[in-house]
Amino acid sequence: MSVIGIAAACNTDKQSTAPPNSTVVQNQEITGNDNCIGQGTGNTIVCPPKARSFGNVTLESHKIITAFFAGPPDQLPMPPAYPVEATQGHCDEWREWLASDSRIYMTSPIFEIGMTAGHDDLVVVKDVRVEIFKRTPATPGTTIKCLYGGGSNAGVNVYVDTAAQRTTFQPFESDEVTEMPPGSLTLGQGDAGFSNAAVMVKSMDGFLYEGRLVVEAIVNNKPETIRWGSQQQPFRWLSDESGQFTAEYGKEWDWNPVTERWVQGLDPFNLNK
Repeated sequence: MSVIGIAAACNTDKQSTAPPNSTVVQNQEITGNDNCIGQGTGNTIVCPPKARSFGNVTLESHKIITAFFAGPPDQLPMPPAYPVEATQGHCDEWREWLASDSRIYMTSPIFEIGMTAGHDDLVVVKDVRVEIFKRTPATPGTTIKCLYGGGSNAGVNVYVDTAAQRTTFQPFESDEVTEMPPGSLTLGQGDAGFSNAAVMVKSMDGFLYEGRLVVEAIVNNKPETIRWGSQQQPFRWLSDESGQFTAEYGKEWDWNPVTERWVQGLDPFNLNK
């Protein structure tokens, strides 16, 4: 068995005096990488440790601005409390509550895929799709607002169109649109660090949906599937580009943390109204 290629990558603190055609012998002290092999007797072989892997893919709800309550304002449930200083943006405090109430649907939902890789990692997102469990016609309801202002832009926008059964992605500030698959998002192999992609879900207008978001990835040749939503607790959303079922800007409902009641058109800078 030839070990020339492997032995060349190791550092030894003592030169072997064995003849050129000697075989690998036992009772050698080896530390570090298990793949490091040396020849001779009485050698102490110190191998460099394996590079630490940072390869990872995450999925989370990126930005919630408004949600849709399938009912009138006087039936809005009491939300979790949030501090007054969070009036301009309290979607994080409401994230779990909005997802747990079966009468509340996300409007124009946006998710974030996070990709982390070291220099020796290879992280690939090869597919993003939505599986629909249920679809029902929307009826007039109540728009809930919990964020006043914008947010940061992701490096890539991924668009999942459930009506067309098509996924595409487009780098921020670029006109290039790529089908996924076969197109994919990659990070690593010298391009180490963190990268993110915003996932935007679009469906047939005027319907309430239940389903789950699925991300297929490969991290260092190992397939991974990340899901948001399940049959027991589905991801719920409303597609309403026409604005027929959602309130116009300034007419949404929000919880006033001072008066502790739902109000329409909340001014986060004047909470006494």
